[in-house]
Amino acid sequence: MAIPFDASSISSNTTGSSITFSHTCTGSNRVLIVGVIGGSTDIVTGATYAGASMTQINKVQTPSDRWIYLFYKIGPATGANNVVVSASASITDWMAAAESYTGCDQVSQPDSQNTNTATTANSITVSTTVVASNCWLVGIGGASHATLSAGTGTTQRQFLSSGLYALLGDSNGTVGTGSQSMAWNDNRVGGTNMAGIVASIDPVAATTTTSTSSSTSSSTSTSSS
Repeated sequence: MAIPFDASSISSNTTGSSITFSHTCTGSNRVLIVGVIGGSTDIVTGATYAGASMTQINKVQTPSDRWIYLFYKIGPATGANNVVVSASASITDWMAAAESYTGCDQVSQPDSQNTNTATTANSITVSTTVVASNCWLVGIGGASHATLSAGTGTTQRQFLSSGLYALLGDSNGTVGTGSQSMAWNDNRVGGTNMAGIVASIDPVAATTTTSTSSSTSSSTSTSSS
């Protein structure tokens, strides 16, 4: 079964210990993904949607810069509800963004995930080993420069500009099994410090209907007297 993209949203730049913004989920078999730019120390403590806790997929620090995070929620509430991201202390100038999908497995997510970092680079690729068929990749890439853009295999859904620069996106379609990747580019002369998180989201299993047919044979006997 296919995984359609549903919607994306983004917060404003915030200074404080929490971020709140609205995101609207629709459809069935939903999964919500939230990417976050935090501070230079690892103090983001969690995220919720419609008051329900989200689960952290992973986190990584862009070398000598800020932390980025990726969270997910299986079966988020439909309609417009608040995403709330919390930290243990105030962070100056931080942001979050969300993207939601339908047609997703409602039992176990993500299918796989991984992180990567690069120093004084003009691109970064983050690969993950996809297990299930017909997965989509989702991810967040961050860079210490504003010329960050989507690379091969990556479609931008939201661009976060908050001290660090980050791009939340996806593969915009199914990927194969085995090693699959998303990429982010930055054309700054001399390169910049970069990091990324990628996860594969697997689809809900197709419903299989098995029909049993039976054949009836009849015989006719003729008697003679």
